[in-house]
Amino acid sequence: MIGGALNDDLFAKLQASARSNPEAEAQAEGVTIPLRGKEIADLSREQLLQKSASRLADILYYEGVDAGEAYFQDLTPNEEEPSSTGQDPRDGKDEGLQLELLAPFTGATHDGLRPFAVGLALVAAALLAVLVLLSRGFGRLGGPGIAIAITTGPFALVATAFRGVLEDGQQSSESTLAAAAGALRAPVAGLADTFAVLAVIGLVMAALAVTGQVAAVLVARRRQARAAAVA
Repeated sequence: MIGGALNDDLFAKLQASARSNPEAEAQAEGVTIPLRGKEIADLSREQLLQKSASRLADILYYEGVDAGEAYFQDLTPNEEEPSSTGQDPRDGKDEGLQLELLAPFTGATHDGLRPFAVGLALVAAALLAVLVLLSRGFGRLGGPGIAIAITTGPFALVATAFRGVLEDGQQSSESTLAAAAGALRAPVAGLADTFAVLAVIGLVMAALAVTGQVAAVLVARRRQARAAAVA
């Protein structure tokens, strides 16, 4: 519900609905927003958009896509005005982001993946420790660095790509979906930045190890040359 979707007329009707039913979710022209009337009664149009987007993001994350889908009614025609094309309005070209793409980013999905993530983290820590013990010299720095870069780099790329999808959806969707995409973009961007920082740290560790190893080889050769000259 952004841009033209929440025009002045619809905003005024939502405000009127909020004043008449302060304890119920605001509704007007077939559009329901996940905020009670008393929560939006004194909000400006932009404040209403921002607060609705934040609440929608919470619903999508904590209750799932199916729960959030109920609030995307501005993507569907009124019951008395059936679509002439016979197509599901959610498949329209004006929708820049498919709601189903957000399913992997719900709390239920994360809770289900948490045991696997913890197990993989423990295995990774054990393997990293073995790698350090088996390495020698600067390899104890370079080995873990390469491992960190290889493991976090792909996740950084995936998170960055999904951030781009959310940004495109926010800009191209004239619907509530665009507002939710905007609300979800910040945490996804933070996740992408975290993985990117870890990957850079790994690459820096590997670069320092290579530099140190090259310096050590050069120093050793110089010492050998001096020893040969003295002899």
